[in-house]
Amino acid sequence: MRAQRGGKHLELKERVLSSIGSDATPIYEVAKHAGVCVTTASKYCYILKAENKVDITIYGNMKLVRRAKS
Repeated sequence: MRAQRGGKHLELKERVLSSIGSDATPIYEVAKHAGVCVTTASKYCYILKAENKVDITIYGNMKLVRRAKS
């Protein structure tokens, strides 16, 4: 059971990461492209930020996400 959840976690994380480009994109657009709800997309964006794969900028009431520059 545990391995199953880990596999799904990685799949969702990769889907969210693949929907983020080099341009700043609102999280709701990322969610729409990845096929997940906004809350899930936001959660995985913060996980990816902790791994230094994306940058998150808060602009007003919107969160903008883009790939981190390596």
